[in-house]
Amino acid sequence: MDHIDEIMTAKEVAEYLKLPETAVHKLAAKGCLPAVDINGDWRFKKSTLDRFLADQAKSPQATELALEPSSAKPKPVSLTDCMGEHSIAMRLAATSSDGVLRELVGLVPISSEHFRRTLFEALKAREDLCSTAVGEGVAIPHARNAMVGLVSKPVIAFGRHQKGLEFGALDGKPVHLFFLLCAPNVRMHLQLLAKLSRVLHQQMVRDALMKAARPTEALRIIRIAESL
Repeated sequence: MDHIDEIMTAKEVAEYLKLPETAVHKLAAKGCLPAVDINGDWRFKKSTLDRFLADQAKSPQATELALEPSSAKPKPVSLTDCMGEHSIAMRLAATSSDGVLRELVGLVPISSEHFRRTLFEALKAREDLCSTAVGEGVAIPHARNAMVGLVSKPVIAFGRHQKGLEFGALDGKPVHLFFLLCAPNVRMHLQLLAKLSRVLHQQMVRDALMKAARPTEALRIIRIAESL
């Protein structure tokens, strides 16, 4: 494992991090480790993982929380409860990763310029750490930690880039479907990341979202997929 760009399996990452393999799967599924799901198997890029670990050492709260069992079961939150027609754009036009992040931030229904600037900077910092593209044409831009104190309830903005945009996905595919996540606390942040990952893992959902003509149709697709 000397090559910095070596692709690692969950078992290899477990040995590398001295963790149980089940913990690696759990962290990857919750978005707490940078990974891509390829046909049901997690794959990790070693150079990206090393950068993530170096940064995580400075602020480990999210990963620790994901591993820590909780006696207080968090209240379930629906994906579509966090969305609305005005937070959906069916034709993103940006030609760069920064551009698409700015478009997505513009969909969040909060007018404060301070909030928008802070959110964009948090999203960009997360992308600089490692891409939030999860493969198969999907990315879930989000800050490394919850936006505590900046939002009182979770917000999800959805943007579709018909042409597709290079976004650093491990599978090398351009991203068409972008879901920006902004949550007020870590537990809700992780809960919604897991839900988004599960729903968007389904090819029929991705295909339907690519064909949707209107925001109301996109919301209906997500609502049905989440209920299955």
